[in-house]
Amino acid sequence: MPLYTEMPQLLAQVRIKRLGTAHEKNDVKWLRLMCDYSAEGVWNHRGAATSLARYPISDALAARILAWQNWYECMLGDETGAARWSDFFGTDFSEAGRTLAQAVKQELPDWTVVYFDDARWKEVYQQGLDRTDPKVRALYEYEMDRQPK
Repeated sequence: MPLYTEMPQLLAQVRIKRLGTAHEKNDVKWLRLMCDYSAEGVWNHRGAATSLARYPISDALAARILAWQNWYECMLGDETGAARWSDFFGTDFSEAGRTLAQAVKQELPDWTVVYFDDARWKEVYQQGLDRTDPKVRALYEYEMDRQPK
């Protein structure tokens, strides 16, 4: 995954955010790992982008997730994204995300951890399948098991 040279800065960013934010005990123990523009790569059960600082994961893992999110933004960061879009949803990015989702699940074993797999989403999109069908959605957005497969 690129941008590991920025890891000290990302760790500092996570630690600063943690000072003012804490995980609320009444929150649902549910997290989706998925990149999007200007997000931190994590989403709550309502589908809203949230801050990594709200989740009880290690600072090191939070920084790795931010690096993965930065990778997404660097790949699609130009005005149209068209120049790199076709190459973006490859297995490297998706495998990195899946590895991160497995790491989150290992740190939060009693949580529901869902991963949005961009490579599988691309396959579904290219096949013209109905992405609103729950069975189709389960092909690219799925819950992580406790142990990596």
